[in-house]
Amino acid sequence: RECPCGKPSATGHHVLARGQGGDDVGANIVPLCGSGTTGCHGLIEAEDEKTRRMGGRWVKKHRPDTFAYVKGKLGDSAGRDWLKRRLFLTVR
Repeated sequence: RECPCGKPSATGHHVLARGQGGDDVGANIVPLCGSGTTGCHGLIEAEDEKTRRMGGRWVKKHRPDTFAYVKGKLGDSAGRDWLKRRLFLTVR
C-alpha cells in the first residue's frame, strides 16, 4: 500500500489510538510514510492540520470500514464528532 501522499508506506497509523480503545485491526490502521516522528506519520502525530485533512479525505474515499469501526467503538454520534474533530470531516 501507499501513503495518502503517494509515497510508499513504511508504518501503520491507528486512526482511533490504542489509548482511546482502538484495536490492532485493519479497519483501524492506515498506511503512512515515515515513522511516528518523520513523514506523514510524524506530521499526523504532531497534529498537523493540513496532513490530518489530507489523511481524512483519503480515508473517507478509500476506507469506509474505518468510519464504521470508529462509530462502532464510540457510538454513532460520538464517532461522528470524534472523526470531525480529529480528521476535520463531516461523516453522516
